[in-house]
Amino acid sequence: MKQTKKRKNSKKSENNKKRLIVGIVIFLLLVICLSVILKIIYHKEDLNTQEVEHNEQKVNILKDELVLEVGSELPIVSEYYDNFQDDENKEVKYYLNDKEVTLDELKHLKDVNEYKVIIDGTDETKLRVVDTTKPEVKLQELTITEGDKYDIKSFVLEYKDNSNIDEYVISYKDSEDSSLNKEGTYDIELTICDQYDNCIDEATKLIINKTGSSTNTNKDNNSNSSNKDSSNKNNSNTTSSNNTTNNNTTNKTTSKTPSTTTKKYVKDVTEKVVTKKETKYGTTITHYVNVTYKTYSDGSKVEKSRTKESLEINYKNFNGKFADMKKEAQNIYSSLNKTRTTILNETNKYRKEKNVSDLVLDKDLSMIATIKAIEMAYSNVFAHERPDGRIWYSLHDEYGYKNYYTIAENIAYNYTTDLDACRQWRESSGHYANMINNSMTKIGIGKYTLNGKTYYVQEFAG
Repeated sequence: MKQTKKRKNSKKSENNKKRLIVGIVIFLLLVICLSVILKIIYHKEDLNTQEVEHNEQKVNILKDELVLEVGSELPIVSEYYDNFQDDENKEVKYYLNDKEVTLDELKHLKDVNEYKVIIDGTDETKLRVVDTTKPEVKLQELTITEGDKYDIKSFVLEYKDNSNIDEYVISYKDSEDSSLNKEGTYDIELTICDQYDNCIDEATKLIINKTGSSTNTNKDNNSNSSNKDSSNKNNSNTTSSNNTTNNNTTNKTTSKTPSTTTKKYVKDVTEKVVTKKETKYGTTITHYVNVTYKTYSDGSKVEKSRTKESLEINYKNFNGKFADMKKEAQNIYSSLNKTRTTILNETNKYRKEKNVSDLVLDKDLSMIATIKAIEMAYSNVFAHERPDGRIWYSLHDEYGYKNYYTIAENIAYNYTTDLDACRQWRESSGHYANMINNSMTKIGIGKYTLNGKTYYVQEFAG
């Protein structure tokens, strides 16, 4: 009995051990299954977030227009797109005034024009050929005799322009230089502009020798003086009436002074006058006004009117440094308080409609957003990708912003008000998804205006 009991007890103990092992195995399986399920859920959410983050980083984003300098080579297909990742061998057709232009005619873009561009029969954009290059001018000194007239174009020895147009507009910086007639050496400053208002200032000299002076270095003038002298002697040897003729000649020479010269109005001429030139982040900004003058037959001119100051910007040498742009962002930070408040409130209003918690304004993200806006403005590159080709969130890395799980970015430009920009984001599914994403908890807001064009940026983090 005891043995039998012992055997029964032993069997019971064995069964308990088996149950315990099975229980542990089941528990472990449950833990593993639960962890797999959680991982799938988080992975799906992460994929959704990434989809929102990168919804605007689409490939082959067609530019509104492509601007090239006259004389440039015909662009390749990829130059018409941002983030181009496709076949370069697309069919491209060009139209001028709705008439197709052959590729041979366009080979070196020799004319300033605006062309309609059709790529692959579907994508339509513009190619604008401009001339922003100053002409090359070489001046010469001019030597005349006291009382002689001179033409302003006589100072120009050589003129060359990249548009291959020989016509140009030339004017005196000082209108009095057009009517000098007394002996002496004068510094002459001239402004020479091509047909597209690219102007250059150059200086030369006007040398006026005294009538009959032995110091005249022009051989032809000396020989003419000798002829005049001999002619005068012959005249004086004929009759006394010729003396009267000589006196009249003397009076005519005296009448060439500015005080008695009769001048007639010719026409109005409009000239581009540069008032200031500066370089910022490698981008050249030229301030200018268009001045209209009344011009007269003696070469003089009088200002009639002038326009408000305008800007001409050359972006091709943009080389903005992060430290410099960050410094400017710091300097203008407080001036954007109203913009940040307006856009933050509007964005949180959209989130409330979806029962999503409010975003909190983050200063570091706002600094990043402002730097992004500055960078787009001075490079004239409206894209998530940075002007040097780096990915958009490399700006966060430069700033040292690393405390996030997920980030996203919205950009916009050329809207009249802060609310307009925000409402347009709402009309775009990708932008709107970023604004109401419940994974995002913080927001940064930036804005920058250059030459009438305003750039807006939202940076999100969670």
